Amino acid sequence: MAALAKQWSSGALDRAEKLRTSIITNGRSLARAASTRSARAPESHLNAPEGEGCLPSRYDAVFPFQRLGIKLVLATRDGRAGVFVHEVVDGVCPPDVLPHDEVLAVDGARVGVVSPDAFDAFVRGVANRARPLTLTLRPGEDRVAAAAAQRR
Repeated sequence: MAALAKQWSSGALDRAEKLRTSIITNGRSLARAASTRSARAPESHLNAPEGEGCLPSRYDAVFPFQRLGIKLVLATRDGRAGVFVHEVVDGVCPPDVLPHDEVLAVDGARVGVVSPDAFDAFVRGVANRARPLTLTLRPGEDRVAAAAAQRR
C-alpha cells in the first residue's frame, strides 16, 4: 500500500488507474467496474440499481494528499444526524466522492458525531490525521444532481 501511495503522489499513475486503486468496497476492488466506464464521467453509474458498475451502499475512498478536497457539514438527513460531504473539489478528492455522501468511518473508526462541538473536533482530527486517509462513505440521495449544481 505504501508503494501505491508513493506512485500516486509522484504522478506515476494515470487518472483511470487512480480510480481503480482508490475505490475499494468491503475488501473487494471495484477495478472491474471502474475499467468499464470512462474516468471522465465516474458518477454516471451511481444512479443505477446496485450491481456491476454501480457503487454499493458503502464504499471506501482513499485520500493520499494533505488536502482532501471536500467540505464537510453536520446535518440531519432522513431523520438522523451525521457528517455529510457538502462540496467537492474536482481533481483533488477521489472522483466517486460527491456532495450528499455521508461519512461513516475514518480509517475504519466509526464516526459518532452528533453535536456541533464534536463536529468541530472531528474536522480538526481529520485535518491533522496522517495520509493516506480512508473514508468510508454512503452514497447520498440526489448526489449526482448536487454535483452538477455545484459545477454550475
